[in-house]
Amino acid sequence: VLVREHTVMSSVTNKASARSTYNNKPGDWRSVKGTQLPRTFNVLQGMKGLMPGLQVSNSSGFPNSTPDIRFHGDVAISDEPGKSNLSKNDPLVLLNGIPLPAGVLPIGRNTSAAGDPTLIHEGNGPNMLSLFNIEDIAEIIVLRDATAIAAYGPRGANGVILINTRIANGAEVPQFTLKYAMGRHSTSKNPDMLNIEQYRWLRETYLANGGPLTDTFKAQELKLWDHNRNTNWSKEILGNTAHSQNLYLSVSGGDSIQRVSAGIGYYKQQSVLPVKFPLSRLTQYLTGIFTPNKRLTLNVSFNASASSDELPVNNPMSLIRLAPNAPYPYKEKELIFEENNLPFINHYGAFKNTYISHTSSAQLSSSLEYIISPILNFQLTAGAHQTILKERNQYPIAAQPNLIDSAYFEKSITEYNSAIIEPQLYFHTRDSLRQFQVNNWAGITLQSKSVHWSEYQSPQFASDVSMKSYFTNQQGITNRGNGSQLITGLYNRSHISLNNKHAFSLSGRLDESRMNNNRKPLFSWAMGYNLFFAQKEKEKPRKIRGGNLKFSIVKVAADGSQNYGYVSRSDNSVAIEMPNTATHISKQTTLMAPPGMQVNILDW
Repeated sequence: VLVREHTVMSSVTNKASARSTYNNKPGDWRSVKGTQLPRTFNVLQGMKGLMPGLQVSNSSGFPNSTPDIRFHGDVAISDEPGKSNLSKNDPLVLLNGIPLPAGVLPIGRNTSAAGDPTLIHEGNGPNMLSLFNIEDIAEIIVLRDATAIAAYGPRGANGVILINTRIANGAEVPQFTLKYAMGRHSTSKNPDMLNIEQYRWLRETYLANGGPLTDTFKAQELKLWDHNRNTNWSKEILGNTAHSQNLYLSVSGGDSIQRVSAGIGYYKQQSVLPVKFPLSRLTQYLTGIFTPNKRLTLNVSFNASASSDELPVNNPMSLIRLAPNAPYPYKEKELIFEENNLPFINHYGAFKNTYISHTSSAQLSSSLEYIISPILNFQLTAGAHQTILKERNQYPIAAQPNLIDSAYFEKSITEYNSAIIEPQLYFHTRDSLRQFQVNNWAGITLQSKSVHWSEYQSPQFASDVSMKSYFTNQQGITNRGNGSQLITGLYNRSHISLNNKHAFSLSGRLDESRMNNNRKPLFSWAMGYNLFFAQKEKEKPRKIRGGNLKFSIVKVAADGSQNYGYVSRSDNSVAIEMPNTATHISKQTTLMAPPGMQVNILDW
C-alpha cells in the first residue's frame, strides 16, 4: 500500500536510469512501478486500468498488435485524412529520456493502408513498446495535463509517458534472479452460432425475398452440401489451445564505486487459431552506475531486442460465419478444395497468405551529473535509438489453387532513428530549518528523428516454388523514401516550497517552429500553486490522511509537431512535401486554468 508522508514533498526519481527525471510540481501525473504491471507482452497493455483517465484498448486479439492509447480522446486537426497522421493525439514516449521515434504508434509499412511509414499513424501492426520486456521496467510515469507537460513544449502537447528501466543495486555479493513461466491459453467464450436448420431457413428466406447470390459457387450449402452435417465453426476456429513460455534471467552487484545489472529474457507464444502463428521475442538490458568520486555520477543503460512474428493477412474471424454444413477443410492434414469431385472455396487456405515480420531494436542512453557546488549541479542526458523492421507478405497459389493461378510477394525494410542531447543546470537551496526550498532547472534540448524505407513488389509467378526461389535470390527495390525532423528548444522550470504546505511552480519553454511557414519560435508556459494539508497522527486513525488543493494556469503553443510524423517527406516518385502545403497546419495556442483537489483516504 502506497501512503503519502504528509511532511515531505518528494520527487519521482530513478537514479540509475532516470534520463527523464520528473520532479514533483503542480500538475496531473501518475506513476506505476514495474512490479505492479501485469506480465503482458506489450508494456501498454499492462497499463490498462492502472491509471485514471488513461484509455488503453486492444486493436486486435494478437499479442503483438498495437494497443490504442488516449489521454483526452481523439482529435482531428488535418482536413486531408489521407495525407497526414493528424487524426489522433498520440503522446510523446521517452525511454530513459530518449524519445521513441514512433511513440505508441504502429511501425509496420506493409500493414499501412497508405503504404507510407512517414505517416506513422496509418494502419496497424507491431509498435516499439512491444519490443521491451516488462521485467526490465522499473517505473512508468504518465504526465496528463498541460501543467505537467508544459516543460516539453509542442512535442508533448498530447501528453508524455516516461519509462525508466531497472537499476543496479549496490549489493557486493552478486544477486541472481531466474523466472520461468509456461501457460495454456484459450478463448474464454465463443460466439453462439446457428445450427444447420436455422442457417438453412435464414438463407432460404433471404433468397425468397430477392436477396442476391454473392458467393462464387452459388449457394452450395443449399444445393450440394450434406444437409446432415453440422459444424460449429466458432469452436473450430477459436476453440483451440495455445501455449506460451516466458524465461527471464538477471544478475546484479557492485560496490561503492560501481554497480552493474544485466538481464536477458525470452518469450514465445502461439495463437488459438488452427494455424499456430508463432510469436517470439529476445530481450537484453545492461545498466551501470559509476561514481568515481563524490562529485561525479555516470549512469549508462543499453537495451536491445529482436522479435519475430507471423500473422494471417486476412481476418480469420470471418471464418466463423461459414455454413454449418460446409466441407471440412482438411483431409489427412492436407487442405482440400473439392468434395465429391465438386470444387468449393476452402477459406482455411487464407491462412497461407501470411504476414511475417522481423524487428530489431537497440538503445543506448546515458546521464551524467556533476556537483559544481553545494547548490549547483550540471546534468547531461544523451542517447540514441534505432529500430529496424523487415516485413514480408506472401500470397501463394496453395492458398486457393482452384481460383488463382499465380503467386507473388511484397517486402519492405524500414529503419527508425532518434537521438537527443539535453544539458541542464540544476540549482537547489534550502534554509537550515528546511522550511523554505527552491529548485530550478534550466537547459537546452537538441533532438532529431528520421526514417528510411525501401520496398519491393515481385512479379507474378507460375508456381510457389519459383516464388520462394526468387525471394531468396532477388535484391531489387521498386520504391524508397525517407523523412526527418529536428527539434531545438530552451526551457526553465522553477519550484518553490514553503513550510512543507505551499508549493509554487513556474515553467517555460521556447521551441523553434519547424511546422509553420514563418518558423517563428513557440513559447509555452505554466504557473501553478499547491496547498498540501494533512492530519497529525492521533490515537485513532483518521479517514482523511492528507490531501492536495491545486490551481494552475497554462499556455500551450502547438504547431502540429506532436502529431505530424516528420517535417519533410520524400520518395523516388514524389517531390519533397513540406507540411505547410500538405497539412494546412496553423499555429495554435491554448490557454487553460484547471483547478483541482486531491484527497488521500486512509480507511472508511
